[in-house]
Amino acid sequence: MKNRGFIAITTVLIIGFILVLLGTSVTLASINSLQIALSDNQKTQANYLALSCVEAALWNINQTKQVPTTHVFPEFTCTYITTIQTNTDWTFTTTVNWQTFYTTLETKAHFVNNGNTYLLKVDYINEKSI
Repeated sequence: MKNRGFIAITTVLIIGFILVLLGTSVTLASINSLQIALSDNQKTQANYLALSCVEAALWNINQTKQVPTTHVFPEFTCTYITTIQTNTDWTFTTTVNWQTFYTTLETKAHFVNNGNTYLLKVDYINEKSI
């Protein structure tokens, strides 16, 4: 009779341990999936912020014919490095460091004579690896 009670308690403990182990594994897998999704979301947001920096630089080129060295937004700062600057052509690198993400975009733009007006045309915006 004592053996049956011992076997029952041992069986319950083993099944309980297996269920706890299974539950922990599922929880850790879910946390990992959420961290990956959050990381992808934040990387996308950092890319959008970098595009905002490019837009700010293009506006500045249109107004002053120069690329600024920095542009400060309330939550982040854009840093620019100009590699080519003439009267009509610009190539510059935009860098944004937002939260834990670092995004760099290279942009090439030039003015095009459209009759009586000049239009600023963007040739490309590429993500740059550093």
